[in-house]
Amino acid sequence: MVDKIIHPTTPEEAARIDALAALAEAERPEIIARYHRRRAAEQEAELRGDLRRAITASLIGPDELASAAGVGVGQFMAFQEGQDDLPLSAFERLTERLGLIVQLSSPAA
Repeated sequence: MVDKIIHPTTPEEAARIDALAALAEAERPEIIARYHRRRAAEQEAELRGDLRRAITASLIGPDELASAAGVGVGQFMAFQEGQDDLPLSAFERLTERLGLIVQLSSPAA
């Protein structure tokens, strides 16, 4: 069995840990808000909502998907949060990367 290895924290390390904890706490409300925006955007009907749900289910990171779509990570995240749309070309590249087939139908008359 391995004994615990205890390394005393230096005052500098403790200050850095405290600063990082304060930063994380300050960002917490925005992180929660972004989470709720993403969940609400995923509930959107039709293609945008379908694509957002497929993105979440894919477990592929935003950097990789933004690159595949040919857009910046900021624009990609704004799309995920329902704050922005993607160009049709980006939509097409994302569906291809995710292995989706888009099937359009005419509205009922």
